[in-house]
Amino acid sequence: AEEVLEVAGPDARQFAGDQGAEKARMVEIRCRVRLDVQRAGNNGGGRAKLTIRGPAAGVKRASGMLKAMCAFREAAAPEEQRFCRWYASGFCRFGQDCGDEGCEDGLHNDVRAREAQAAWQGHVAPKVLEGPEAGEGLACQ
Repeated sequence: AEEVLEVAGPDARQFAGDQGAEKARMVEIRCRVRLDVQRAGNNGGGRAKLTIRGPAAGVKRASGMLKAMCAFREAAAPEEQRFCRWYASGFCRFGQDCGDEGCEDGLHNDVRAREAQAAWQGHVAPKVLEGPEAGEGLACQ
């Protein structure tokens, strides 16, 4: 059996590079199918054509896995989606060039960025120096 899936934008980018090859290999091993990934445009970030070949049951399972990988971003609630750490630090590394599909690093969300910053600052306790570290008993001559 054979099935072809076409994905675009950030969903296509997840099948680019070494990490993309690892994901494809994982699907092949788990489903006992052959997965061919053809990328087009923007170093594979524009679109990808995924061709699944193998036994019908394996193709069906692989198709479900790949669709879940690509649809998770849309299906997940905003608080469950990852957000762009670059944007949270004050700027996105892609600048204004994130495209219609959004940033490949995650959401650009001011509220989530402020929440992450507050959570991080809440976990970093100020160091209180006591004893000799605080300068007690030390004298400058």
